[in-house]
Amino acid sequence: MLNPLRNEIDKIDSQITDLLIKRYKIVEEIAKVKEESNIPVEDLKREKSSIDSLISNANLTDSQANYIKNIFPSIHKASKDVQ
Repeated sequence: MLNPLRNEIDKIDSQITDLLIKRYKIVEEIAKVKEESNIPVEDLKREKSSIDSLISNANLTDSQANYIKNIFPSIHKASKDVQ
């Protein structure tokens, strides 16, 4: 009973990994543009806006919204580390 659910999670994790690698490549491009244009790496307003947009554009429960709010700051931090 648990194994099929875990197998589904493993498949989803693989898809998430693929998407994060795509995101990473774009972040590298953003880093170049920011460096060339002397734009600061951190943009807290943009980070908040992107999370708010994700949440408002989806029909999420409060629990799901909190899940997203907890995950995306880590993604943003990883992106800033690349930049």
